[in-house]
Amino acid sequence: MYGLTFEAVAPFLTALGLATTRVGALMMSAPVFQAASIPANLKATITFVLSVLVVLRSGPLLPTTPDGLAVDPTSAAFLISAVVRELMAGALMGLAASAVFAAVQMAGGLMGIQMGFSVANVIDPTTRQQNGLVTQLLNLMAVLIFLSLDGHLYLLKALFDSFQLVPLGQVAPDLGALMEIFMTLGTGLFALGLNMALPIVCVVLFVNVGLALSMRAVPQINIFAVGFILSIGVGFIVLLRALPSEGGALEQMSAQVVEATGAVAERLGDGRP
Repeated sequence: MYGLTFEAVAPFLTALGLATTRVGALMMSAPVFQAASIPANLKATITFVLSVLVVLRSGPLLPTTPDGLAVDPTSAAFLISAVVRELMAGALMGLAASAVFAAVQMAGGLMGIQMGFSVANVIDPTTRQQNGLVTQLLNLMAVLIFLSLDGHLYLLKALFDSFQLVPLGQVAPDLGALMEIFMTLGTGLFALGLNMALPIVCVVLFVNVGLALSMRAVPQINIFAVGFILSIGVGFIVLLRALPSEGGALEQMSAQVVEATGAVAERLGDGRP
């Protein structure tokens, strides 16, 4: 009786374990979900609930090989290989989503250095890492815009769709196509982050040039005392004036999170023989 019971439950447990691996990898690497301020037990509960929903929605409980052949759910070789591939799938999807937010950090870093905040870092509550003041401001704005646009729900939808595109046990990523996606994504995000920081960088640069000319004309001026106050003041004024356009850029980046995650999900099974 025990043998029959285990044989009946083993496919469900295997599918649940593989689904938990993919969901958990995305939860640990995707923006918002990976925030250190979210308790670990809450993340574990969300991961388990989502995994159960995935298994109940995905149809057949017995995973198959990339060739579509049914496998023994208790096979150690299959389980080890499948866990590694599911972990890779979730991590790649989360990494694609997080790469979009990296553009915000780059833009904030450029602004902060130019304004004179390079030595003033604080702990970011979302990542528990030291970030500049401007970087943290833009990062919080990006998170709020992402949540207001239901980006977290679209991200979960992309996760659920990935199980339909690439069923459990059939993850075989096309590394060449994924590399091309990440290179294209990185190039576009670098340009977007640079465009976000360009107004403040240019204005503060002109201010510094003017201060340098003033110091040459009037050497008695304490350039450090005047320069820091002027750079920070002008930088914040330009930042406030540029916030509407910055918000539009952040909204565009939030939409790219879902697009990048979906593009990666579509390539997770293209490497099958």
